[in-house]
Amino acid sequence: MLINSKMQGIDSAKEIVTSIRKANEKRYDADIIVMTRGGGSIEDLWVFNDESVARAIFDSNVPFVSAIGHEIDFTIADFVSDLRAPTPSAAAEMILPDISELRRSIDDTEDNLKYEVLKKLGSLKIALKAIEQNYHFRKPAERIKDLKVILQTIKDSLSFAVKTKFNRTYSELKNIEKSYYFRRPADNIRNARIKLDETAKSIKSIPLKSIKTIVSKLDSFDSLLKSVNPENVLKRGFVLVSRDNIVIQKSALLSEGDKIEMTFSDGRSKATINEKINQN
Repeated sequence: MLINSKMQGIDSAKEIVTSIRKANEKRYDADIIVMTRGGGSIEDLWVFNDESVARAIFDSNVPFVSAIGHEIDFTIADFVSDLRAPTPSAAAEMILPDISELRRSIDDTEDNLKYEVLKKLGSLKIALKAIEQNYHFRKPAERIKDLKVILQTIKDSLSFAVKTKFNRTYSELKNIEKSYYFRRPADNIRNARIKLDETAKSIKSIPLKSIKTIVSKLDSFDSLLKSVNPENVLKRGFVLVSRDNIVIQKSALLSEGDKIEMTFSDGRSKATINEKINQN
């Protein structure tokens, strides 16, 4: 479709704007708009520097090609158009290129894409090969085995520490029970022994996450045994009284003339009961 318009002189800007808007009407269903004229002086082409023309080109909904004047001629219309052609004939070549040239361009683009894809695949193959040859991928079973050995070493060390702590505490308890002062053990020691025996029965099935808990419990038993150790009690100023190797817990068990033995923190002494003092 050809739309004529005044291209220079008075009212030319108004006509050009009207023609651009007409070419944008839906009834023409245009694919592209080409605005063209021959060359001329700067005065002849000045209308294409007009603001109203520039805005009309910018607002066009149809792709717009400016083909004004000759190759050296530039106007504002060229800069707001979608495409600028140096001459009217060049605009025709740019809008309707040679199909053979298009095919060659498509073929070149296809070749370039194939080359880039193959190049990328080659790089990925090299990277994958490097990963496959890595120690951790070539011998995963050996790596897992090494980790298992490390884990077993840690487990054995922790188990040994728990067993050592248990045996030391158990041995101390045995020594205290064999002592003269514990032929008749107190209830709290008996309870500690029961708990310690229960711990001994389950020591083999202790999971790693419970080891710290067991160690803490053994430390508590150790503190308990030390707190009831009679030697520590005697050091605080108390005296252990016995008669015929029997610990006397009440004065009512003694009579005048009884031979007794008093045990202090630093030794023993013997005495005879001369008088009993009754306290109500």
